[in-house]
Amino acid sequence: MIYLSTDHRGYKLMQEIKKYLEQKGLQYVSVGANSYDKDDSYATYTLKANELVAQDEDNRGIYLCGTGLGTAMGANRNKKIRAVLCPNKKYAYFGRLHNNANVLVMPANYTSIRKAKKIIDVFLSTPFEGGRHVQRLEDISK
Repeated sequence: MIYLSTDHRGYKLMQEIKKYLEQKGLQYVSVGANSYDKDDSYATYTLKANELVAQDEDNRGIYLCGTGLGTAMGANRNKKIRAVLCPNKKYAYFGRLHNNANVLVMPANYTSIRKAKKIIDVFLSTPFEGGRHVQRLEDISK
C-alpha cells in the first residue's frame, strides 16, 4: 500500500499524484490535507502516515510539503521510516538502491507533476541492493 501525506502547500500536486497512481492501478490511502486552505498540521499528517507505512515492510509513503524539509525531518523521527527528500530521479534511485527508503518526500513548491511522475516511477520500481548497505542501515537504526 502507498500512503500519501501532504500539507496545504502540496495539496494541488497531491491531487495530480492521486490521479497518476490511479492510472497506474496502484492503491493508496491519503491522510491529509484535504484542501489548499492554510494548515500547519503537516506534522500530524506525517506522523499518521508514518504509523501506517511502518505496519508492513512492503508499504511505501509519498509525502509532500512546500520544501520537503520539515516533512522529511518529521518522517525520520520514526525508527521504521527511512524517508528521503528527492528533488530528482537520481535521489529517488539511490534512496531506494542504497538506503532502502520506504518514504519518498518531494518539495511541492519546486516539483511539477511531470517531474513528480518520473521521480515516483523510479522510487517505486527501484529495488534495494542489499549487500554492504545492510550494515549501514543497521548502524543507523541503533
